[in-house]
Amino acid sequence: IDFWYKRFILNGALLLMDSRITGTPKRKSMVYYAQANAVLYPWLIGLVRYEWEDRDTNQDLVKPVNAVIPGITLMARANVKLMFEFKKFLDEANKKNDTFVFQINFGI
Repeated sequence: IDFWYKRFILNGALLLMDSRITGTPKRKSMVYYAQANAVLYPWLIGLVRYEWEDRDTNQDLVKPVNAVIPGITLMARANVKLMFEFKKFLDEANKKNDTFVFQINFGI
């Protein structure tokens, strides 16, 4: 789902999975996210995203994982994009696993 208004973009997705792999137990998983982007300048985009993941919805052995991710995207030049994101886990099991991501994307 996408919603655009002037310089703001709200989007989200819901993914459901039913795993039936031979030799492994069946399981159902669910993941969703919601993200807000703001075009600060034509070359600078800020974002904040919330993610939630349950690897096995039928079992309570593994608790769901959720995180908030603030970030910024810089369009360095034509076909070159720099992305900086910080993933802050909100669930108890992963609260010390926060990560920082730096990406360089380019197209030919």
